[in-house]
This record gives sequence, structure tokens and C-alpha cells, in this order.
Amino acid sequence: MKNKILLTALVFGVLSLNAHGDEPSKKDKELMQITDKFRSNPIRLKDFEPKGDVVLDKRTGLTWMRCSVGRKWDGKTCTGEAKKVKWKDAKKTCESLGGKWRLPSIWELETLVYCSSGKDRGRKKDLDACKGKFEYPTLVKDAFVDAKKKAWSSTPCDAKASKVFYVYFREGNSLRDNQTFASKKPVRCVR
Repeated sequence: MKNKILLTALVFGVLSLNAHGDEPSKKDKELMQITDKFRSNPIRLKDFEPKGDVVLDKRTGLTWMRCSVGRKWDGKTCTGEAKKVKWKDAKKTCESLGGKWRLPSIWELETLVYCSSGKDRGRKKDLDACKGKFEYPTLVKDAFVDAKKKAWSSTPCDAKASKVFYVYFREGNSLRDNQTFASKKPVRCVR
């Protein structure tokens, strides 16, 4: 009986360590700390510096496309229609733009979440939603004027990549989708 309990504990421990497919890297852990510490803090608003069609996140050093793929920055807003793709095509979509653009990891994408209510539900295994009365979507609107409700990440949930992560900006949390049958979602690239 003791062996069975120990084996069960080990299995669940391994699964929780590898919830995103692999153990997060040192950089991923730093990004998680930024998200967990600042996503409900108004100081985070000052971290995003729009520069034409890109946005620099001064805290993470990442540069983001200001508009979702398929839309264009006209100097005031994003115009055109956002391109929605299945996860299997999302990585190629960013890479095809050149200029070192790539599909962000879940930890990178989560750093864009901002809970304007100043309250969030924390992180259990995955990033949980904002709480209280917060603005939708949960991105810094001055920087990301075309904020869509969802965006793909490059991060599989497990080694088989049967499920993958995306961020649901309507609520400010990360969710999972079956990549084989996944719906099409917008893409926001990073470099």
C-alpha cells in the first residue's frame, strides 16, 4: 500500500513539474515571476513602449507586433482583418514574416496580461483569470489597440504536443486546446 501511495505521489509530482511539456527554463521562470508579480500592478502600464508598428516591453526586453498577424498599423490603429490559423500553422506564420519574428512561448505571451481591476486569481498549474471588475480584453490597450480575445503560444502541454497552450485575453488566463482539432486563433508574434 505504501509503495502504491509513493508511486502515485511521484507520478503526480512529475506531471506537475512537466505541465508544459518540459521543465521551464531559467528565462521562462523569470517571465512567470514578472507575470505573477506585475499583471495586477498599474506600474506595468509604463513597461510597454509603442514604437510605430511594434511595442517594446522594457521589463522583459521583448518586442511585440502591435497588430495581430494580417492587420497593419496605419499610425493610429490596426486596419484589415486578423489572420486566424490552426496551431500547426502558427509558428510558420510568424517565421514567414522574416525579421526574427517567432511564435511566443506561453510564458512570453502571459506577460502581456494586465488585470486593470488590480486583482487576479494567481497561478495554480496554469495562469488563472483576472478577478473583480476589469477591462476586456486584458492587455494594455494603449499599446495593443487591436487586442483579440485569444492568441496561440508555441508551448505544448505535454511531450506529445496533443494539447497546446493559448492565452485567453478576455479573462486573462492561459488555456489548453487539442492541437489536432483546434480551432483557428489569431497570432501575435514576438522577437
